[in-house]
Formats: sequence, C-alpha cells, structure tokens
Amino acid sequence: MRSENEVSIMSDSNPVDPKNGEHTNLIRWGGLAAVLAGILRGIASLTPTYTSVWLQFFYLAIDVLLFLGIMGLYGYQRKETGWWGFSGFLLALIGAGLLIVNDIVNARVNLYPIAALLFTMGIGILAIVSWVLKTLPRWACALLITSTIVGIPGYFIKGFAILFVLSGIMFGIGFIGAGLKVWLQSAKMSSSYEDFRNANDNRNRATET
Repeated sequence: MRSENEVSIMSDSNPVDPKNGEHTNLIRWGGLAAVLAGILRGIASLTPTYTSVWLQFFYLAIDVLLFLGIMGLYGYQRKETGWWGFSGFLLALIGAGLLIVNDIVNARVNLYPIAALLFTMGIGILAIVSWVLKTLPRWACALLITSTIVGIPGYFIKGFAILFVLSGIMFGIGFIGAGLKVWLQSAKMSSSYEDFRNANDNRNRATET
C-alpha cells in the first residue's frame, strides 16, 4: 500500500488509466492459460495417439490454451523483447491458430506439420530472447529451447519417437514455469494498480469535499 504522499505525487504526474489495469489482467489470465496449456501438453505426451472424439476435444483445448498463453507470455515482456520478440510471437501465434484450425477440420486437411513447425520456431525464438533478457525464468526458457531441438528429429525421423515424447514433457514444464512467472507477477502488478487507483479515488473525493 502506498502512502498518501506517494499517491499525491503519482496522481499529479501519471493520471490513472483504466486500460492499464485491464491490460495487466489480460496478461495475468494469459499466464494462467500458459500454465494450464503446459500441464495438458505434458499429459498429452504420455497419451496414446488413438483417434477418438474425446481426444480431439482434448487437443483442441490444449491448442486454444497455447494460443491464449503465448499472448500472455509476449504481452508480459512486449516492450523489452523488441522486433525479435515480436517475430517469435507472431510465428507462434500463427502456428497455434493453425493448430486450432487443424483440430476443427482435421478430416479435410492436415495442417499439423506446418502449424507445429511455425509454433515451435516462434516459441524457440521468443524463448531465446527471453533467456538473453532474463524476462522469464532462464530454466523455463532453456527447457522450451531444448524441447524445440529435441522435438524436430523426434517427429520427422522414424525410430526417434521417444524424443518427441520427451520434447512434449520438457515443453510442458517450461511453459508452466514461464506461465507461473507471468501469472504471479501480473497478479502483484494488478494488486498494486488497484491499491493506487483506490487511493487516488479517495484523494479526489477528499479534494472535492
């Protein structure tokens, strides 16, 4: 909680913008989506690949959470990551979007290879930038980067399927770690913003009376 003097100085120089709190909340929920996506992705790595309606909805849920999660991870560090961060984000977002489309129209066209490649490249680039800038936990970034390196041969080379499984588990843990950082840090920012806004409102009421 800020003191009245701090609030006075801040409110005079930085008027409260409701969009700031809303933006922080969106990032916060994006972080939670990343946590859930990581958990489900890790489970999916150990799930048999038989065809069923339940499994189709399961993968759709994962891909929707990945889509929301990548927005939260990028939004959290948008200003710091610059052009490279945006490039990685855009590739990952397009890839996640195509994965969702593939889940819906799977019987007509198989978009998974190109969608997975775009998402993997994008998340790899963003993870490298995040690791260099230390905007996300380095261990989480390292797992995301390693999962990309391990996953590509695991998917495309026969006899290396175990690498694809390990890649999914590493990705899941890394995405959980990154999502937790964003979720918890954004929650603190949101709480601080609410404290400041409430104190600022009280000050304005006192001034009016």
